[in-house]
Amino acid sequence: MERKFKPLYGKKALIICGRGNNGGEGLVIARHLFLQGVQVKSYLIGGQDGLKAEPAANLDRVKRMGLSPRGIKEDHDLQELKEEVESVDFLIDDIFGMGLNDEVRGIAQRVIEVINDVVYKKRAEPAHGGQTTAQRTE
Repeated sequence: MERKFKPLYGKKALIICGRGNNGGEGLVIARHLFLQGVQVKSYLIGGQDGLKAEPAANLDRVKRMGLSPRGIKEDHDLQELKEEVESVDFLIDDIFGMGLNDEVRGIAQRVIEVINDVVYKKRAEPAHGGQTTAQRTE
């Protein structure tokens, strides 16, 4: 990340974490980015209660640093998430890992839809030169 987005200091990052080990890894990323001067906000799908041991340990560490993730449990939480996604320099998706072998449903599905809607909208917006982000990166 540092190579691609250098300098990291002062940038805004949003990390969306699932409830498993992948989400716990997102919390580790949050800690490391924070220590590099990144303005970090994180969300934890389903809230903070009932996490497995490893994600719970990482949650405890970020909470001690003052980086307590916000929970996403209901549809009314999605508008705030949408506004956050629109305002950050980069977004890290740690919702599911490679072991996902089922259809995504419920609030996780709606979170992914919000993220995709914002990202695709940003890609389609014309930049200063009149080209879309997608056109500039091709």
